[in-house]
Amino acid sequence: MTSKVKILKKTNGESISYVVQAISIKKGEETLFIPSPFGHESMVFSDLAEAEQQIKQCGYEYYIVQKETLDTQVKTANSTQNKTIDYDRIADVFIKNLGHENMEIRNSAINSLSKFGIEIAPKLIDILRNEKSWLVQQSTIKCIEKIIAEDKNTAAEFLTPLVEISETDNTLVKSAALKALEKICDYRKE
Repeated sequence: MTSKVKILKKTNGESISYVVQAISIKKGEETLFIPSPFGHESMVFSDLAEAEQQIKQCGYEYYIVQKETLDTQVKTANSTQNKTIDYDRIADVFIKNLGHENMEIRNSAINSLSKFGIEIAPKLIDILRNEKSWLVQQSTIKCIEKIIAEDKNTAAEFLTPLVEISETDNTLVKSAALKALEKICDYRKE
C-alpha cells in the first residue's frame, strides 16, 4: 500500500492552483519543500501535472480534494504550520528504502535524501562504512553524488568515504563511487 499525498484544488475567481501537503527542510539559509503525506506545510502549484510529478518523484501517490475558496485553504495551511516535524524519522523512512527492489522507490528515496544536503552526511557515511548490501551502498553513493552536484562545498565531507568504498570488489558499487569521485574532480576546473 502506497501512502497518498493530499492535493487541495482551490479556486479564486478564474484562477486555479493546487496546494500539496509537504515537509520543509532547512538547507543552510534555504528552505526546501518535499511532498509528503506526513507534512504539515504546503507547496503551491499552478499546474496539476507539475504537482503530480513532484509527488511521484518522492514515491507517493496522491488524491485531490476540492476547495471552494482561497481563504479556506490559507486558513488550513496556516493552522498547521506550528507543529513540529521529526525530520530524523522522515530521513529514516527514506534510508530504509535505499535498498528497495523497486527502482522507482529507490530513486525516490535517493532524490528525497539528497534534499537534506550536508545535514544527512553522517548517516550516509555510516551507511557506506557499515552496510553490507551492495544495492544500499550503490543507492547511498548516488545520493551523495546528487548532494555534491548541488553543493560543491560538500565534496570534502564525502571524499574519504568514497575513496574507501571504491576499493570494493563489487563492480556496480565501484562504478558508482568512481562516478561520484569524478563529480568532485569536475570542481577542480573551477
